[in-house]
Amino acid sequence: MSSSQLALIASLAAVAAVAAGLTIYYRFRRRGDPETLRRERIAAEGRFIEGMAIDYQAGVVFYRWTWRGVQYESSQDVRSLEHLLPDAENLLIGPVTVKFLAKNPSNSIVISEKWSGFRGAQPRSVPET
Repeated sequence: MSSSQLALIASLAAVAAVAAGLTIYYRFRRRGDPETLRRERIAAEGRFIEGMAIDYQAGVVFYRWTWRGVQYESSQDVRSLEHLLPDAENLLIGPVTVKFLAKNPSNSIVISEKWSGFRGAQPRSVPET
């Protein structure tokens, strides 16, 4: 084998190794928390509708709304978003704005990292660490 053939084989092996490495990286990389990604998608693409928060227990908001004649009832675990909730818990019950995906109306939220459907409420202050 000549040196040019060896260089070609080495180049092809390097390209194959890089391609395999990129494939493995993109296949197994961490994509983030699925719930956070879901909230971000609904906050960005969702429709607004008026709803009613009917209960708040142990970090979960229960709410309902009606769209196209169908009444939906849902809940959202907001424990990871407690710093964004209103200071007064009585503001968690009552009228809210719900965001939902039109293709799957039961996929809905009342609060996300960048949006809140709670009315007239200031978020809780985040304790400094």
